[in-house]
Amino acid sequence: MNRKYITLLLAVLLAAVGSFAQQPTAQPELSVARLQQHISYLASDALDGRRTGTQGANDAAHYIAGEFSRLGLRPAIQRAGASRRLSVAMTQYLQSFPYVAGVTLGPGNMLSLGDRNFTVGQDWTPLGFSSNSRVENTAITFVGYGITASELNYDDYADKRTSGKIALALAGTPDGDNPHGQYARYEAVRWKAIAAKNAGAKALLIVTREAKLIDDRLANLTYDNSAGDAGLPVVVISQDLIGGKATFERLEEGAKKRQYIFDENSTASLTTDLVRQEVQAYNVIGVLEGSDRLLKSEAIIVGAHYDHLGRGGEGSLAPRSGEIHHGADDNASGTAGVIALAELEGLLKRQMGLDAASIGSSAIEGAVRARVSACRLPDIDAYREFVRGSEREMQELIEAIVVPETWFFRDAEAFAANVADNYRRLIEIWLAPQSAAA
Repeated sequence: MNRKYITLLLAVLLAAVGSFAQQPTAQPELSVARLQQHISYLASDALDGRRTGTQGANDAAHYIAGEFSRLGLRPAIQRAGASRRLSVAMTQYLQSFPYVAGVTLGPGNMLSLGDRNFTVGQDWTPLGFSSNSRVENTAITFVGYGITASELNYDDYADKRTSGKIALALAGTPDGDNPHGQYARYEAVRWKAIAAKNAGAKALLIVTREAKLIDDRLANLTYDNSAGDAGLPVVVISQDLIGGKATFERLEEGAKKRQYIFDENSTASLTTDLVRQEVQAYNVIGVLEGSDRLLKSEAIIVGAHYDHLGRGGEGSLAPRSGEIHHGADDNASGTAGVIALAELEGLLKRQMGLDAASIGSSAIEGAVRARVSACRLPDIDAYREFVRGSEREMQELIEAIVVPETWFFRDAEAFAANVADNYRRLIEIWLAPQSAAA
């Protein structure tokens, strides 16, 4: 039996359709009206932008669970005893997980350099993913930009002198202001924190690019929910703490030459104290059981995220906006697509031996590894051309009918029709005769 490993969510979705190619079949129908209904509700004012952990996002989760129930999907969360109450039965589609909805400064934050004490929120601030910890009277070592990039043969920690010390790094990269430079991905402070921890640093101080802390984007206390806390204290400090802009420029000139010149007698004491507000969020999972006796224990996972940006803030292009970010394209359309695929239940159950697990994921989205049996790849050139073409068409459509920044549509029917057409064309590619087995 030929087995393939599919890692990307979109590829998993295609693999679910691709397994149909073993038998000739009529092309499934996708209802534009139903897609429009799903997208219109999920992107409506009533859900207030569906930011993870809010009532709007939870209402979206219950809506998806209701659709899974209506379509006869089995709830993934099995509980003892069946309930006749609809509200209780619906919760069996919901998998709860803790989500950090916000972060605030606790009362115990402290930073001193030598014999000078500094004020949190004015001179320095911990980052939202910093660990809560205390480091006392520890030597500081300058590490340039604090980047480790083995594929670029670049390592600010190559001399192994950071272990047990506090690393001092500049914000930014050797690329300067070029957002498309080779080091662009390493500008994120998460990467710098990982590099510092791997080098054995006890804490990481990052000097802002702006002269004043309040003017720098890193001073915004947010939590990105991407990977838990950093495993060490991570704070940003203003340029004033190292001697002002002239000192910053001198250090940056040295960093670009890999010359790490700094007062090695400098020491710091640091305490970080953050309070994280956790709320419950939900994945929504329904299972369409397969009929093949041998393959029923295997599964194909089809996923989409249903949350969005609420009223702006973290992750938004309008971080201070109070307007609703409706998220019609990102990702009410993808969520509607998952529901639409679940609506093809009859076709799926007749022609798929594997389980199809439809997952509406909130916050947790990314690569899902699925095991697909007896599956052949489609015409790769046709698929690539489809992706390029659909991206162009969707961008043109968005520019024509979507209100800027809010991602809400002026023409809901045209938007839904485009989503439906993309799914039809994907299915056509996977049903088409293939020139060679993979």
